[in-house]
Amino acid sequence: MVWNVDMDPVSDTFAKVQAFKTAHGLTYPLALDVNRKTTPYDSGYIPTLYIIDREGIVQYYEVGFDEAGLISKIEALLAQEPPGPTFELRLNKMDMTPYQSGDIMTLFADVTNSGAAMPVVVYVAVEIDGEIFFWPSYSKIMEGSPLILSEGLSLTGYVLVSVRFNETFPHGTFTWYGVLANPLNGEWITEPSVVHWTYGAASPN
Repeated sequence: MVWNVDMDPVSDTFAKVQAFKTAHGLTYPLALDVNRKTTPYDSGYIPTLYIIDREGIVQYYEVGFDEAGLISKIEALLAQEPPGPTFELRLNKMDMTPYQSGDIMTLFADVTNSGAAMPVVVYVAVEIDGEIFFWPSYSKIMEGSPLILSEGLSLTGYVLVSVRFNETFPHGTFTWYGVLANPLNGEWITEPSVVHWTYGAASPN
């Protein structure tokens, strides 16, 4: 999106800004900075042009106007591959203190997606006593849960599963694995995220 900002609310008015837009046949928005919110971008020179990404980070600026240089920079920025989504597993107890009978273990996922909306499959597995079981049915057959990552998603604390421990649960240290995959071909989109948890004794009984 292109914005033209008039930074002189003392001598200029909304009517003057609108007249300038009409006179030059401009189709993009023009604004009058009546509250001086753009002061951090005041270079002291007119015009000054900034390219700001969706995260609010200044990727480029120039004093004056170099059309060829500007187009080249925009093309270079558009050609950059946006960072892919992230998927990190997290437990409600990360200090490695063993869970005891009655404790509840909650497995969370922190998910981000800085690009466009996209469908994914969430694959989560748990390793218990050397055997792998796949969530959510905890079977030996790998299966995933579909998820739509919305544009600009930043999701913290997405609950995957909770377990209340009791005396019958096997003691030991176990491992969760999680990854996002392409639903069409099964290829991993993220690197595996790994967390460990311990119930009761340090080794299985």
